[in-house]
Amino acid sequence: MPEPPGFPPEKILSRSYAVVASMNRDVVTSLVDWDLQLAKSVMARYDESNRLYFLLLRILPTTIQNPGLIETLGISPIDRLDYRVTANLVEAIGDASGQFASETLEPKGVKLSEEVRQLLVGLQSFVLRLMNLR
Repeated sequence: MPEPPGFPPEKILSRSYAVVASMNRDVVTSLVDWDLQLAKSVMARYDESNRLYFLLLRILPTTIQNPGLIETLGISPIDRLDYRVTANLVEAIGDASGQFASETLEPKGVKLSEEVRQLLVGLQSFVLRLMNLR
């Protein structure tokens, strides 16, 4: 396991957020434009987002077992809970983006209507606005 002081939870969560936000933007584009290369790129980032999530899940309990790390990392006990809850939400968005990308890679001969494409773009815009409320 990596040495926790080298991996502050805030930086891990920030990186995870950046990866998942880019996945969300690109997965809608891949669905609307039926861009298989972009969908594959989203899937590669899905793996990265999972690695970051599980790294954070390993580091947070370490701070409970080693209270000295709380000062080293500059987080309070309540911060640990906030990081965990936020990481779960970011991971859920990443999982959904990965699932949509997977569906794009498994064509079933169905093309999206212009109305559905516009609804997806609007939904994506809404989700990105919500994600930026931090």
